Amino acid sequence: MKSSARSVLLSFGLLPWLSLSSIAQDGFRLARPDGGSSTQSSSAPPTPVERAQESTADSFGNNGAGGQSHPIQLGIEKTSTTVKLNASELEELGRHDIVLIVDKSESMRAVDCPSILVPGYAVSRWEWCGQQAYDLARQAAPVLPDGLGVVIFSNFTRAFPHMSAQDIPMIFASNHPGGMTNEAAAVELVLQDYFSRRKQEHGKVRPMLIAVITDGLPTNTMALKRDLVEATQEMKRESELHFVFLQVGADPQGIGFVRDLDENLMRDKAKFDIVTSKTFPELVRTGLAKVLVDCIAAVDNGR
Repeated sequence: MKSSARSVLLSFGLLPWLSLSSIAQDGFRLARPDGGSSTQSSSAPPTPVERAQESTADSFGNNGAGGQSHPIQLGIEKTSTTVKLNASELEELGRHDIVLIVDKSESMRAVDCPSILVPGYAVSRWEWCGQQAYDLARQAAPVLPDGLGVVIFSNFTRAFPHMSAQDIPMIFASNHPGGMTNEAAAVELVLQDYFSRRKQEHGKVRPMLIAVITDGLPTNTMALKRDLVEATQEMKRESELHFVFLQVGADPQGIGFVRDLDENLMRDKAKFDIVTSKTFPELVRTGLAKVLVDCIAAVDNGR
């Protein structure tokens, strides 16, 4: 495959699974977690709690994404909630292409997040992201029949387009935290794909909501900020792209940088304000799915 095709490899809302094989291209990898074809179900899969009760050998089971759970210690969030979305909220979510960009750097091993499967116990940041991604995909299954995109990053970036709830556990069980926080590469990959699809489809693409879940400061903050600003210059309208940066853990440097993106992107010559940020306490109060719906509503109402 030619290098110029890299930007259209993901095709989150476009290409069928049969055209997507494992591809290594310029340091990026596009792959199914199991190497097989997509299997979508018309009915919503069981809840995480039901899955945990059915089998302790399940990919999530009682311990997140196949890891170990520990009693909650003082100094970290003690509970994590996932709010069930109502019909109108699901309908709003279904009007968008949803992409999750998840940090897979070494620090995501830290066990300081409250499990949504076993109340009172902590799981790693990586496992917590897997639980939340599963809940989002499960709830959104009726309105996102093609699934959602998942991109994980550390030193390198891997993209998993069209993921259903059944696919999510395998991603988090077969990939383990390690390496640096090369966030800019993941954001660039998603943006390249979006603008390539928009060109191919003559602008007839759905708005895209990109949730970036990370626990610290990116390796290259300037590159990430540049990618966001340049993306706004290519946008034709404010509603076509929006980023939600979600902090996992309490790294003060990471929190400060995400807040700066949220509050000062226009100052850095962005054409539109396309960034919203949420802290970890805000995130655990309602869960990922509800945070994304609230972000869409806030953008629609001009924040």
